[in-house]
Amino acid sequence: MANIKPLNICVVDDEEILRVSLTDDLSDNGHNVNDFENSLDAIEFIKNNEVDLVITDIRMPNLDGIEFLSLIKKFNPLVHCNISFCLSPVIARSVATKQSLVL
Repeated sequence: MANIKPLNICVVDDEEILRVSLTDDLSDNGHNVNDFENSLDAIEFIKNNEVDLVITDIRMPNLDGIEFLSLIKKFNPLVHCNISFCLSPVIARSVATKQSLVL
């Protein structure tokens, strides 16, 4: 098995069971994961830290996933992260893609 560089990942979801399960799975696979219950706290973290991948729910209080992505792009339009949206309660194990969502 090839060595894969650990990613710096943010998981943002207001549903604790989904957030914690995904965070645990990603951490168990060697990634550096920070999880957030709300997008406002995640924004502050992303402003001050290097993040490779953001996984967010599309329906959350405060900011939905689209508003969240728009704010990230405003303060860092060249952010080097892949954005994946989980559109249902079911989260696929393979969420990283090689393309970023561009608004």
